[in-house]
Amino acid sequence: MSDELKPCPQCSSDNLEIDSSSSLSLSWVICNDCDFTLQKKVPEENIWRHWNKLKPAPKP
Repeated sequence: MSDELKPCPQCSSDNLEIDSSSSLSLSWVICNDCDFTLQKKVPEENIWRHWNKLKPAPKP
């Protein structure tokens, strides 16, 4: 991975996992604490760029 993942935009956790499926041509990042997931049709080595563009959830 070329860069660090930012914390989860939903819960601010750093407990994140990147995975992919070559047969589906999908990659995703999932937060292991709140199950927030970002899934895109991009190579696994590029999914972090999309994750890091997500805006944090507004505070209540």
